[in-house]
Amino acid sequence: PVEGQEVNWWEGNADIGPGGVVYAGNTGGYEYAVNPDGKLKWAFAAANSVWTDPAFAKDGTAYVGSVDRSVYALDTNGEKLWSAPTLGFVVSSPALGSDGTVYVGSFDSNLYALDGKTGVQKWSFATGDHIYSSPALGSDDTVYFASTDGNVYALDPSGNLKWRYDTGDVVRSSPVLGRGADGGGEVLYVGAGNGTLFALDAATGKRRWSYDTTSRDPILRDRNDLNGSPALGRTGVYIGGEDGSVHYVPYDYCLNRKDARCDTNPGQAFADDLGRVFPVSSGGNLLQNGYPQAL
Repeated sequence: PVEGQEVNWWEGNADIGPGGVVYAGNTGGYEYAVNPDGKLKWAFAAANSVWTDPAFAKDGTAYVGSVDRSVYALDTNGEKLWSAPTLGFVVSSPALGSDGTVYVGSFDSNLYALDGKTGVQKWSFATGDHIYSSPALGSDDTVYFASTDGNVYALDPSGNLKWRYDTGDVVRSSPVLGRGADGGGEVLYVGAGNGTLFALDAATGKRRWSYDTTSRDPILRDRNDLNGSPALGRTGVYIGGEDGSVHYVPYDYCLNRKDARCDTNPGQAFADDLGRVFPVSSGGNLLQNGYPQAL
């Protein structure tokens, strides 16, 4: 591991880059490139853990973030082309726009748009809390991401807010774009800290449906965060939860079935001008009705 790092395990994912080269970052502070035959091609040393998945430009440039609070652009030989600082950990995996803009979130609560060639900041968008979530890009380069302030955001490529949806709990899940079962417009799927999988209309930000995966077990019901990112299958959505389960919900199940775990109200959890303080449970869930017993 790099100086100051005491562990060297794998925290992020492995990704296939140009030429079949496998890219993977680790907690020891390196981004590794491994040839298809399993031999090390190169290792790039950041100053702290690399947990993000890379985004790849057409010329093979890899964009990664690090817990050292920086975003890096690396060429195919592992040489640094540029680095861009933020004020917080970068565990959000970068996304690359059609014009080469790099979009990435930081624990300093901002989503950044960086010039892919130089790393110069084009703009930033402030949320109310740190960002784990990796951005997803729509067909028109709309930028979708979430924040632990509980909101899912949609921005245009210039950084202007198109819509915001309040889930009512922290969001660490990365949104995924797909289609509804009717084959209509784009649908944004994302998990929240209250155990709920949301399907939002990508154009308007209104809820299409949501499904509460919270266990009925008295212990596990307080360990219900959906921090993983949804995976879109042929017939439905898969998502892993803090309760140790993988949950499957068929596309538009909630639009066709009567199920108490479903909600098809297009609205969001809170109004824009909410001014209250809520307690949270030991598992981190927001208790909108207060503590159920004396504290």
